Amino acid sequence: MSPLSDLKAYLLRLFNLSPTTSSPASPPAVLTDEPEPRKCRFRLDNDSSDTLTLPDGRKFGYAQYGSPTGQPIFYLHVLPGSRIEAAFFHDMGLKLDARIIGVDRPGIGWSSPQPERTLLDHPKDLEQLAKHLELDEYSILAISGGGPYALACAMGLPRERLKCVSIVCGLGPPDIGMRGRISSAGWDSHLDGVGPPGKLIHILFCCFFYGSW
Repeated sequence: MSPLSDLKAYLLRLFNLSPTTSSPASPPAVLTDEPEPRKCRFRLDNDSSDTLTLPDGRKFGYAQYGSPTGQPIFYLHVLPGSRIEAAFFHDMGLKLDARIIGVDRPGIGWSSPQPERTLLDHPKDLEQLAKHLELDEYSILAISGGGPYALACAMGLPRERLKCVSIVCGLGPPDIGMRGRISSAGWDSHLDGVGPPGKLIHILFCCFFYGSW
């Protein structure tokens, strides 16, 4: 046999196929029960979402998770992301009595665009939301792309109300380099023996008890 014929025979054996000269293959089996669609572990609904109309007429979208009466923490989402990302912290919020409030940045989700905005415009929107929700004090938790906005909040929000700002893997200007970064080894030694869920709980806990992780 030629090498091509050998290859053809091998592939037919590999996939349990018969040569074309053999009897036709039997029809595929009919599935009687359709498999259930996979479900996301986190909430994707809008039941906890709402909008606030800001003084300039823009809509500001937000969603609340965790304990409705817990200590409030504004969550600033990654890039890309949205308010619904805060659903990741819902169970931990219930466990720690934390009220997690995810917000949409301008032009994302339910928030109206804000052309020519600056970073320091974001704390003004959060301050309006805090007044709307009647929050006497609150903390900020930001991850990745939310980091610059968290720093703007640290500068722009009232000191007597802003209790803490925590940033996880905050995004910074690319031209500053990596010198002075917290290495993974340093992070692991700080939370030695604590798994990823525990680390996130630690961050939330420190948001309103210690002011720093």
